[in-house]
Amino acid sequence: MKTPKILFSEKIHLDGLLEAILSDKKLHARWLYTLSYLENCGAKKIARFQIIFKENVPLFILQHASEEFRHTYFMKKQILKLGLDPDVDVPLLGGMKAKNLLNLLDVKILKLLKQEKVVEKEQLCYFAYLLTTFAIEKRAETLYSSYQEKLTQHKSKVSIKSIIKEEENHLEEMELKLKDYPLIWNLRKKVVEIESGIFSQFLHGLFKEILPLNY
Repeated sequence: MKTPKILFSEKIHLDGLLEAILSDKKLHARWLYTLSYLENCGAKKIARFQIIFKENVPLFILQHASEEFRHTYFMKKQILKLGLDPDVDVPLLGGMKAKNLLNLLDVKILKLLKQEKVVEKEQLCYFAYLLTTFAIEKRAETLYSSYQEKLTQHKSKVSIKSIIKEEENHLEEMELKLKDYPLIWNLRKKVVEIESGIFSQFLHGLFKEILPLNY
């Protein structure tokens, strides 16, 4: 699989942020707490989405939901490796931008699908699930790979290698599902652009919060 391109300026920001995060144990714990929160948001969205299938939920969606919930647990448990309590309530990095990240992506993708005349509720929900998941997995591929690279450089006890592999599998599966529907397969670049815009705003917010003197 080819690694998706990441903008040079975004790469500089991300590397700088991760370096600062891993250099501060409490900040690193907040980062893991935030990643756990975002994984949980995604897992809960998948769980709610299953209602459109009634009794017969496809196996790949059940697998995806179970793995996302496991990622939620896994990320939070890593805080123990920093010698800190994972259940202490700490502020999310990025604040409201973190809280609104997936909701905003959902809204924009639904709007895009409606512009493409997809109005039937079940089809709209399913297409939105595929496109949203595709965009999230593309982001996870670059974000988690950069994070793991920094973890290795810092010789951290924290490792997310097992999650990276599962996210790669999710992305491959979403690409296969998208190819079944030419309409949404052709929308994938627009969806990546939408997600990139939302993530860039989140990244800039983190940069101002963590490295305000360098902004």
